Amino acid sequence: MSDKMCMTRAVMGSMVNAAGMLFGGELLSWMDELAGIAAKRFSGSDVVTVSVDQVSFVKPIPLGAFLDLEAQVTKVGNTSMEISLEAWMDEREPSGTRRTGRVLAAKGTFVYVAVDAEGRPKKVNHHE
Repeated sequence: MSDKMCMTRAVMGSMVNAAGMLFGGELLSWMDELAGIAAKRFSGSDVVTVSVDQVSFVKPIPLGAFLDLEAQVTKVGNTSMEISLEAWMDEREPSGTRRTGRVLAAKGTFVYVAVDAEGRPKKVNHHE
């Protein structure tokens, strides 16, 4: 329905738990940020998050990992937009020195509503 939007993040020390893995809430925040940008660009108006659905944490994401997040508007209603997201992690050889590919780390669906200046829902007008 729309072009994919992408964002890359590096997992830093303040973002991980005692086991050295990315906090799920940190990843959710990044996903919400990118989904919001995709919804705002698609609709050309301010947007608000209405729901976060079907988030699956597929693989643990370790300290030092690079994560590519991808978002795409997949459904449009009268005032709402559904954004599907995937988070892809670099896969490295055991020594960690060479990237060997990408692996799906998480996926989810976010729903946004376009709003007017008073925060009331308004019709989505596609502005890509």
